[in-house]
Amino acid sequence: MWGFQMDWDSDGPAQLVARLGGDGTGPAVVGAALPINSTYTPTTALLSLATRTVASSAATSTNTTTSASPSSSSSPPSSSFVLSVTLTPTDDSGVGAVTNASLWNFAMALRKVNVEMGVPVLLTYCPHMNDRWQPVYGMRPSAMLTSFKTLSAYVRYAAPMTAMVWSPALGTDYPFFGGRFAPAAAWYGYEDLTLLDTDGDGAITSRDDAYR
Repeated sequence: MWGFQMDWDSDGPAQLVARLGGDGTGPAVVGAALPINSTYTPTTALLSLATRTVASSAATSTNTTTSASPSSSSSPPSSSFVLSVTLTPTDDSGVGAVTNASLWNFAMALRKVNVEMGVPVLLTYCPHMNDRWQPVYGMRPSAMLTSFKTLSAYVRYAAPMTAMVWSPALGTDYPFFGGRFAPAAAWYGYEDLTLLDTDGDGAITSRDDAYR
């Protein structure tokens, strides 16, 4: 599949398809990024994205059917979008500030997107969780895994056309020591140190597994 990550404030699937010729040819995936935190759950924003995706798919389908030969008029649309959503926690106090209730509400919004609107979703939660430039949850596996597993369970229960995406950063230079994002020693708790030290040598080094 190929697709585009877009700035939905100034762009969208309909505009993208028009730029590609407006003949029904379009990407399989359209992507958007949403924040989530202790005071904001982007359910309305998600439903808005899905509504625009459905409208664009319908328009694309109409264009394709109009230009098709009579023998192919009953064929499926040539462009149907998968909505790729990147959901990023933004609380300075950590990913644990995102409550289970917020995650559940988001999963129920996904259910509406899947079941009532017919839009499949690829959901990336806590992207680049193994790097240092995500201060809310990066290299904090204890809290991040708890939140990720909770949302995954809710999604499996409620949203039949949503797939969770595990999206770590490329681990070539892991653990990324020496950069401007390197945290203070107090960054890690004991449980996080234990989880990050995958080879058990008592230190976080390039010998540890960047993706585990």
